[in-house]
Amino acid sequence: LIINNSLSEDGVNFVDSEANINLLKAEGIKSDAVDSDSSIIKIKKIICKNIFNDCLDLSYSNAKIGEILVSGTKDKAISAGESSEAQIDYLNVSNSSIGLVAKDSSIINLKKYDYSSVEVPIAAFIKKPELGSPFINIYDMNADGKGRTLISNDSYVNTSGKAMKGYLTSSNISKMLYGNIYGIKTQR
Repeated sequence: LIINNSLSEDGVNFVDSEANINLLKAEGIKSDAVDSDSSIIKIKKIICKNIFNDCLDLSYSNAKIGEILVSGTKDKAISAGESSEAQIDYLNVSNSSIGLVAKDSSIINLKKYDYSSVEVPIAAFIKKPELGSPFINIYDMNADGKGRTLISNDSYVNTSGKAMKGYLTSSNISKMLYGNIYGIKTQR
């Protein structure tokens, strides 16, 4: 599936679906490249270039992804929310605002994460109080040493087997994202 210069709200939106895709390539998307709502998706490889919002946005979904290559995303490379679960083998993010985000009872298990020139490489917080704490587990991470992690004190993040402690409140993090300091507001 190749999507170029889409002016619609999302490049592709899976709703109550099951998708099994070898390659999904998106470039020049006005909003999210791949949006999944209440779906089960399996994608071997995702390539996102110059995405105005998120490369991959998950809500109430289960995702198994082999490889995700992201460059020039103005908001989040991966956003997992509303009790989503993502198993990802490899994520590479460059020249983007935000890398990996888990919120609202979501779980992300990531085998290997490489990033460079990312303002916020990792963010974890509760946006919707009726849902619980998110969990991120990154087994291997290579970084350029730049960027600021935004982890709330009610989130769980492990990198290379070590817990990353959050000192900010979820409310404080939420106020920094969505175009306030980091990322960009969705245009509809």
